[in-house]
Amino acid sequence: MPASKAHFATRRKLLGAQEGLAKALRPVLRNGPVRGLMSTLSTPPPSNSSSLAELARRLSEVSVVRFGVVGVTNSVVSYVAFRVAHRVLPAFAAQCIAYTIGTVWSYYWNRRWTFQSQGKVASEASRFVSLQIAFMLLSSALLGLFVDHLHWPPTLCWIGVSAFVTVLNFVASRYWAFKPAH
Repeated sequence: MPASKAHFATRRKLLGAQEGLAKALRPVLRNGPVRGLMSTLSTPPPSNSSSLAELARRLSEVSVVRFGVVGVTNSVVSYVAFRVAHRVLPAFAAQCIAYTIGTVWSYYWNRRWTFQSQGKVASEASRFVSLQIAFMLLSSALLGLFVDHLHWPPTLCWIGVSAFVTVLNFVASRYWAFKPAH
């Protein structure tokens, strides 16, 4: 049965839309979720301006702020995964799944954008994955204790544990996993 002209026209439109989406996402995938809005410097430049806009721009140039931006998006991804998985699994198992998903997201954006690493992927990835396994086990154990055994509220526990682990993660990522070349 021959395909109709309408079918081919629809297919061309879909392919055009996919190409347009791919073209629009290319800079984001190459440079980070908000890099176009931020400088590439790792520390803020000196400034005599005290305006709020200038302060916001200067803060956005600091790696800890970038880590925070990646962290917020990672938290949304991880929290949704945790809540979905926790519907059918205990908190410990749900957190393992959510943390794994978040680790993939976090590695990509922190390597490319937050720390703008030029190091060898294999060595950085092995250090990063080692850290994430340790932090996944720590966060899962804490959530298992607080939620499964002490029956504390899952959302509040998840927020508290995530905040604690995030601080540890930044320090370890900055000074070990993505350590600057000397």
